[in-house]
Amino acid sequence: MDLNALRVFAAVVEAHSFSQAARRLGMPISTVSRKVAELEKQLAVRLLERSTRQLRLTDAGRNVLQHAQRCADISDAVEQTVSKQLAETKGTVRLS
Repeated sequence: MDLNALRVFAAVVEAHSFSQAARRLGMPISTVSRKVAELEKQLAVRLLERSTRQLRLTDAGRNVLQHAQRCADISDAVEQTVSKQLAETKGTVRLS
């Protein structure tokens, strides 16, 4: 499963918009839309009901969203941990 697609899905729901999620993620709208469509295809279930004016979570979408948000939180935590470690390493001189 593409964990990035779960993160993108969570961003779309939180932003209530594909275009706003794309701006927040720094991705083209087409990529955001494709990631959500691929996730729906992989899961064989519709996660969002789309209209020209709004997005609405399906029941399956509500269930998947909980897990997608946890994946996003874990991903953010990992990135922060690695970033902190790299910053600490750059500031440290190692003697052999």
